[in-house]
Amino acid sequence: MLKSKAILMRAAVRLLCAGLAMRLAGAEQETAPPAAAVENAAAPRALQAGQTISNLSGAAGSFQQFIIAVPTGQVRLAIAMDGGEGDADLYLRHAAPPTLHAYDCRPFVLGNAEDIQLDQPAAGTWHLLVHGHESYTGAWIRAAVTAALPPSDGGTAEPYRDMELALYYELCGFTSSNETWTTELRAQGLRQEGWNAFNAGDFTNAIKVWKQWHELEPENTDALSLIGDVHLHTGNIEQAMECYRLSLRIYPGQIELATRCARLLDNAAGQSGPARDLLNFYARIFPNNSMVTLAQAAWLVRRHRYDEARALAKQVINGGMDKSDSDKLQARTLLHGLLPSMRERFDNMRAMLATAERPGMASALASNIREHDLLIHPESWMLLNFIAQAADQAASPEQRQFFSALLPRQTLAIEEFRHGRMSRDWEASKDENLLQDGRLILNTALKQSEVALRLVRSESMPNGFIETLIESNRGFFWIYARRGSGNMTRFGFDEDGRIYLQNWINGQLQVNYSRVWYRQPGMARLRLELRGDGAFGFVDGAPAFTAPLSIPHDMGLGWWGFAPWSQQPGTAGAIVRQLQGGPLPVRIGMLAAAPDDSDVLPEDKIQRLKSRMHELSALAPAWYRQQPDGAIAEIKTNANLDLRLLCRYYRVRLLPSVAVGDPRRLELGQLIALAHSNRTDGLTLLVQKMPDPAWLAAAEQTLLNTTLTLMIVLLDENQPSALVREICAHVGLFPAPRRTRMLPAIEPPATSAVEENSPIDPEAPNAVLLL
Repeated sequence: MLKSKAILMRAAVRLLCAGLAMRLAGAEQETAPPAAAVENAAAPRALQAGQTISNLSGAAGSFQQFIIAVPTGQVRLAIAMDGGEGDADLYLRHAAPPTLHAYDCRPFVLGNAEDIQLDQPAAGTWHLLVHGHESYTGAWIRAAVTAALPPSDGGTAEPYRDMELALYYELCGFTSSNETWTTELRAQGLRQEGWNAFNAGDFTNAIKVWKQWHELEPENTDALSLIGDVHLHTGNIEQAMECYRLSLRIYPGQIELATRCARLLDNAAGQSGPARDLLNFYARIFPNNSMVTLAQAAWLVRRHRYDEARALAKQVINGGMDKSDSDKLQARTLLHGLLPSMRERFDNMRAMLATAERPGMASALASNIREHDLLIHPESWMLLNFIAQAADQAASPEQRQFFSALLPRQTLAIEEFRHGRMSRDWEASKDENLLQDGRLILNTALKQSEVALRLVRSESMPNGFIETLIESNRGFFWIYARRGSGNMTRFGFDEDGRIYLQNWINGQLQVNYSRVWYRQPGMARLRLELRGDGAFGFVDGAPAFTAPLSIPHDMGLGWWGFAPWSQQPGTAGAIVRQLQGGPLPVRIGMLAAAPDDSDVLPEDKIQRLKSRMHELSALAPAWYRQQPDGAIAEIKTNANLDLRLLCRYYRVRLLPSVAVGDPRRLELGQLIALAHSNRTDGLTLLVQKMPDPAWLAAAEQTLLNTTLTLMIVLLDENQPSALVREICAHVGLFPAPRRTRMLPAIEPPATSAVEENSPIDPEAPNAVLLL
């Protein structure tokens, strides 16, 4: 144990010796003010070596300039700023005033605590700019110029004293120990005994055993960190933070623990200032550490300072040979949600996948996908192609299970709680849930507004349902679909007599259906379905609203489940008798051209079509055909206006079909223009042979930055089946990965009609319906 700790500390020392003085430089802000704003600032003041200028203050967007003279032969130029409140930034440039676009050095840290250290600075005038990123007061600034040490009396240069190395040893308090092997073996036994108690759910005994371990090895940080983890698992944030602080005092070089503490301070404790100060401290001690830099970027994201966060993530990605593949993968993960366009996100995800092809990196990408919810993004289908391949090629059952857990679920989860336990199909946000007499009792803790139950492996499920049988509740009761960061569809009711069906995008309420609804005594069965581009809410099997709610094409994915919620913490709760959820079938309706070339649908066909619309995800009426010269011609049939109205009302994706003779002669740009000009959701290509992979890849690239769908269908006249391949840049109708699927081609009997807007049978197969 001590040997491994010493090796770790020596590695950290080498890291410090290699470049504590290097700072982040040369990054360009995307939204910086023009240089003219800097030129109009007050005249620069001289800042002498060794001089401190105090009580600096300025408004947000203000500028102050200084000049520093550096003689020839200096070994270091150091500039430090600290104190006061607010957020000021330093910019340094040689021989010319810096701007927010052009500079030689700029520290990327938060608040007023910033410093610049340059080895072997060029002689001449250095220009310093202080920019008020936010308003600031009470800051001080100091400059120091260090000359080369003179030779000693013996005529040889004295060795350079590594002050940073001395600082590191002072911080770590590293001393040797006479610990015996007997003590180490006893400590290992206590470690394992504590883990056994933790895995058995006996958290009190786990803490007791690990405290004994800490008393045996007071300088060992592992015991304190594990005790903190138990407190964190049980929701005791204050005790967890105290254990982590004690661990860091013993060994401050635990960078991962320090960044974790900063995240807890900011997220759980609401202490953004201390979190920022902790990250800035580690940024000064470990200026090139990617973990610290990315923790700072995450802090900026939580402040909605996206431009600065992007700059820090790109700094890690472009950091050169000193940044590992793992560092760059973490940076790309954080950067992904900050990229503004689909093409940038597409390229970033391709770079992630290229990194995952390197030895040992596939599992790292899978861990990032799970930890950072990458599957919520509209383009996540690219990742699922990788996950499916990794699961197929896994070297062990454990690896196969690890990757498979990220794929869309294919089975239903049904719970009746009759056995006093809940299956692994569900995860709860709170451990203390009661199961008794065939009931699940959910109550929020004292400081909780919500307690949630989520369906495992639902994060990449575009079409599906959640159904609950509720006995009683307090506060709101919400069923969620595709709930991610700022995005969700939800269906539920409050205690004041209203029921709701809502869609949220980027934290903003986009569509809200609501009406008066008083819950009757006894049980209530609520169900939320997402099919195609529509969300349906049901109460006791009947539609809660006359029409489905619209789901935008570019809405991402997320988890499915339900949650009691109340604005007042500690008051929400529910008793649930039954629970089920899972995927729903995808059904594509193929509407053939009328034999008489009529532009009017007969009334009986309209009624038959209406009875099927609610179970469709997409409708493909025969509107176009490819001519011998490759051009697309319109077929004057199938009552275009009637079909448009039906598709919009039922939220079914309208994908008119094109009878294709030769896909190679299709102009993809012409297809996109045709869909846009006719205001459809895309097109269905009826082919005689499936296109080759190169054509499919080109089509995917062409559809970037659009919300259009291309559905390629090859109907087999000899077998009641169809080959189907979906292409789109966003969330599709089928759960990813994108591949060619063999679906049954079903011709429903003319006499069969299902009840309009009734819930869909989740066990029905994906199919092409020949209408």
